[in-house]
Amino acid sequence: MVLSVHTLVGGALGAVLPVSPLTAFAIGFISHFVLDAIPHSDYPLQSISKDREDRGQDAMVKDGRLAHDLFVNGIDGILGFLILISLTFNAHSLFSIVLGAVGACFPDGLQFLHFMFPKVRWLRAFKKFHGIFHTPLKIEEFMKKHIALSILVQGATACIALLLIIKTIPIPF
Repeated sequence: MVLSVHTLVGGALGAVLPVSPLTAFAIGFISHFVLDAIPHSDYPLQSISKDREDRGQDAMVKDGRLAHDLFVNGIDGILGFLILISLTFNAHSLFSIVLGAVGACFPDGLQFLHFMFPKVRWLRAFKKFHGIFHTPLKIEEFMKKHIALSILVQGATACIALLLIIKTIPIPF
């Protein structure tokens, strides 16, 4: 899923579940893997290439393609947080909502760190763990060919999260 969807779902869980902020972070973190198991396609990362000298490990190309990927994903994540905060800024559980959203995005942040530092063992292990939950490659390829279906799946997921937020938090406008 794209970052804005992860953000909205993690924030919605932080809003709906009466938990501490740290628990909201953990629930958001777990939600990331649940969402990644739903068939979808992600933005194609232009800055990732295969490093043939390191047994096929992914490596990040640090040039203009990295700036493009950071911009696209940054805008997506910021948009999700802006929507979330605009709907919940008066909520008494705002800290839990924000930490749920941060927790939901955190695994992709660790993925980014892995691509920046592919030799770090625990990041490599996390990348493998993260990959277990992603939709199988054949489904992801299908979703890339049928991008409208992927947008529909992710849009429906975001709408469900927004409905949970609207139902739980009194909207300030």
